Parts: sequence; structure tokens; C-alpha cells
Amino acid sequence: MVENDTPIVHLHKFRDKKQLQGEEASFQLIEKVKRYSERHLNIREMVRAKHIFKLHLQLKEEDEIPSSMYQLFTDWLIFDYQTIHGVSVFQLFLQRQRTQMHEYEMIQAALCMAAVMEPLLITNYDGKTIVGYDLNEEEQVVSLNKVEHSSLTIVRGTVVFLRRIPGIKNNFAFTPLLLCQDVHPFSELRTNYQRMGKKDTLRSFLKHRALDILPESQYWEVVSQ
Repeated sequence: MVENDTPIVHLHKFRDKKQLQGEEASFQLIEKVKRYSERHLNIREMVRAKHIFKLHLQLKEEDEIPSSMYQLFTDWLIFDYQTIHGVSVFQLFLQRQRTQMHEYEMIQAALCMAAVMEPLLITNYDGKTIVGYDLNEEEQVVSLNKVEHSSLTIVRGTVVFLRRIPGIKNNFAFTPLLLCQDVHPFSELRTNYQRMGKKDTLRSFLKHRALDILPESQYWEVVSQ
């Protein structure tokens, strides 16, 4: 019996290994993009980006972005902000660095670029993985291997905003998480999406509302990845 199970055990170990490799490659890639943005975005571009971010989140123009929100700002800056070149910072990075990237990095880059900040209504959390429904009312399973789990308060009915990409076993979150204990923002977004008759894809609907989909800042907290 043990011998018959051995190939299955090996397969599970192989899948676990490949899952972690994919996650690690994505996190390393994001760190490279962050360093690129710090070095190559000029002051004018950063001032413009911060102005838009503060405007959407109703922050005072004269105030600095709170440290609790800065990871969210960096995430939005990389993936959703449109630079004066008409593309995202992530796309600028790829245009200038792709000749130096390995094939597996290009694959992870394509997956990262396709991801959008989206809400999931949580039905289960086991300390490592969340299960929840997206705006299409489809169940999603997302690994949170890079999160300090002891600090999380995720219960059934919590709304988590995240970006996720597919791994060998599960989707996994690769950017900061936003936790919201109020289900109303999720319900409102789902209603708005359904009213459109799903004329837009879910990704397009969320991509064009990257900051507008977030609830008022007093109702959520950012969890680092």
C-alpha cells in the first residue's frame, strides 16, 4: 500500500515545490520593479501619481501618504497608474529590462500584469489559505504563504482585497492585502457589476476602477506581504 502511494506523495511534493518556486519568482520580480521605480521615475511623475492617489482616497493634498497606506500606493503605482508615457510602471520596466530577463521571469511577469486588485468575500480561512467568492460569485482559493498569519483577523464574512495569480496548486496573493470587516463594499460592487449586465469582463471592470473600488479608508487595514 505504501509503495502504491509513493508516486502520489512525490507528485504532491513536486507540486508544492513548484508552487513555492512560482511564488518566490513573482515576489523577486516585484522587488525588481519596485527598485526600478525608485531609481527611474522622476519627481514630476511621482508628484502626479501621489496627487491622483490622494484625490481618490480623499487624503489632504498637503499631507504625506500615511505609512499604513504606502504599500498600497506602491502597488497601485506599479500596476495601475498610467505614466506620462501612457503605460504602467510595470510595462516600462519590461520594455527596458526584458532582454535581461529569463523565460520564467517573463512568464511570471505576464501573470502579474494580468492580475487586478479585487475583492473576495471570505467563507473560510485555515491560517495559510483563504477561500472566498469573487464578484462573479465563483469560488476562489488563494494561498497566503508570504503573510504573517498571526497578525490576521480573517473570519467568515471578511472582505479581502488582493491581487492573485495562478500557481501549480492554488492561486496566490503577491501584493499587500486589504482587510475590510464590512461586507457592504463587496455587495455594492457586485450590484454595480451586475447592473452592467457583465458587458465588461470582470478584470476590465476592476482595472478601470483600481482605486474607486476601495471602501473608505477608515473601514480597512493594509496587511504587508
